[in-house]
Amino acid sequence: MKPAFNVRQQSEIFIGPLADILSGVLPEGRVVVVSDSTIDRLYHSVLAQYDTVLIGLGESVKTMQTVEMIYRRFIELGVDRSTFVLAVGAASSPTWRDSPHRPTCAA
Repeated sequence: MKPAFNVRQQSEIFIGPLADILSGVLPEGRVVVVSDSTIDRLYHSVLAQYDTVLIGLGESVKTMQTVEMIYRRFIELGVDRSTFVLAVGAASSPTWRDSPHRPTCAA
């Protein structure tokens, strides 16, 4: 699967069904997922094999306090430079609300 686009030639953004994306994208080795409770509830069976960092929902959680919480959890989990961090989220558009099968993955 090809990414929908790249961010600064470093992070690939994929859009589509989560199970389809993960099977062709994740490297071997340790993976830690950063996500929210909605994604966890909808895709728990797909993501359960990975350590998870759950954050709140919506724009209001995009704060330095959330970043601090994520980093503290990374420290607890022993995340290091070799760990692949997968962020899985969803747009708050009507499309997402109508069809919960289009999460966005940033790797």
